[in-house]
Amino acid sequence: MRESLGRVRAAKAFAEAHGFVESKEDHDIILSELGTRMMRYSGNSRIDFLLYNARLQDKEPFAFLTGELMKLNSLTLERVATLLRLKFEVPSNEYASNYARDYSDWLVELRIAQRNKERLEYVGGRVRSLDVIALPEAKQLLDSSLYDYVTEEFNPYQQMLHEPSSLLNGVAKAKDDNQRGQLFEEFVASVFRRLGFSTRLCDGAREKKHNLTFQRPGGGDVGALCHFPIIARGKVCPGFAIAFETKSTEGAIGSTAIGQVRNLAKKISESFENYVVQSLVISRSKVGYDQSGRDQAPPEVVHLTSHLLVELLDFQLRRVQAAESLVTPLDMMLTLDDLVRHQNLQPDWRTFSSILLKHL
Repeated sequence: MRESLGRVRAAKAFAEAHGFVESKEDHDIILSELGTRMMRYSGNSRIDFLLYNARLQDKEPFAFLTGELMKLNSLTLERVATLLRLKFEVPSNEYASNYARDYSDWLVELRIAQRNKERLEYVGGRVRSLDVIALPEAKQLLDSSLYDYVTEEFNPYQQMLHEPSSLLNGVAKAKDDNQRGQLFEEFVASVFRRLGFSTRLCDGAREKKHNLTFQRPGGGDVGALCHFPIIARGKVCPGFAIAFETKSTEGAIGSTAIGQVRNLAKKISESFENYVVQSLVISRSKVGYDQSGRDQAPPEVVHLTSHLLVELLDFQLRRVQAAESLVTPLDMMLTLDDLVRHQNLQPDWRTFSSILLKHL
């Protein structure tokens, strides 16, 4: 950027784009909270902060270039320049070449790549995800079944929102912790039924045979299942499921919730042989994982908020009203798989929806 804007303007533009500084009126530039925190670190500790707290690697153009490197294992600087021109509409070959050098240096600093002469080689490593594959026929069948359910169940379609909204309002008003937790479980189940899942809050005769329970003392366990074949990790599986640990708290989510959801996922896997199972923590938290949660959640426990689920349900409503394809259980599994693969374990709605749209 420095050749096109000058060093000072380029540094300012970069820092503003990634949230490290804020501009006040025309002349004053101040460090943001993120920038202030970053300046407390130096050397490798600063790189650790950029990776794990600022998550610079998830922002553009780093996320895009990392994805290309992961697919191809290596890129020439010339190819990086071409990709930047095509993806981000860099105005000239000269600027694109300059950007390619600058951003390549950043990819090396962020431990995503190493230089080999005029070539970048991927060293960032990969997370073993479920490698879910979507067959067009499966997507169509799941979409058709879900459309039939939604159309018969909700007239007008706006009624889709009534039960989840009522339950979530009840959570906010409840005075008793047990009641609050139960209502929040029902809210999560209600949302995922509208995405096409079979949801489980109660135990039956079959669960007793397998030592599986959705009625653990203290609550929080919810299952969402899709009894439909799926291709994952190179083989056909008879179905797939999401294990939920639901937390009605607005406070931080710690390692206890992660241990609980992993245990539920294990029990579901034992009861539904060869099913693909994803672990998910759902909460009303305004701060997300605490330090113990951030340490224990990788590589596979994703945290979503109730706010994101409300946005997702609104999104589903708009799609059914517009006669568009719906968000199905398969779309959800593909999206969660992408989040795990890229270690974005606490996405906001903007990030989640951008990934989801790729699969619709």
